[in-house]
Amino acid sequence: MGGMPLANHTRSMLLLLLTMTVWGSTFMVTKELIVVWPPFTLAFVRVAVGTLVLLPFALSRKTSGVRLPWGSVWSMGLIGVALYYLVFNTAMVHVSASQGALVQASIPAMTALVAVLWLRERASSLRWLGIALSVGGVLIVFSGSGSDGQSSLFGNFLMFASVVCWGLYT
Repeated sequence: MGGMPLANHTRSMLLLLLTMTVWGSTFMVTKELIVVWPPFTLAFVRVAVGTLVLLPFALSRKTSGVRLPWGSVWSMGLIGVALYYLVFNTAMVHVSASQGALVQASIPAMTALVAVLWLRERASSLRWLGIALSVGGVLIVFSGSGSDGQSSLFGNFLMFASVVCWGLYT
């Protein structure tokens, strides 16, 4: 543990577990909420709540003399929050929660691909292999579209579009 006190390590592990539980439950919760609210309304409520929670922190940084790059903040908010959740919620109308989660699992590979293509990062052969395996996995998920009566190719493409939004945002 490299000098980290056991209490801090345990706290960190519990916070990671909480984070993964919340993230993992997003698919089922969203699937249930889109029955009640349309995808756009759900995305708006989600972004509005996030804004109300985080805006005081951003404003407090402004008064502390730290200048935020508001153009980048707004661009990131548009692509990685508003557009991401709008496309994600719309996709969840057309796919099962499990299929949505499987497509979303390609986010790390998409982020790596964006880093290679946009940021000109060098990619090792192992990174390329990981990206290829992820693309192959998404194609396998796409090939099962429509087989369970709840998922569609359109929904999977929308879910993949949300993955692209998140990769760009990251």
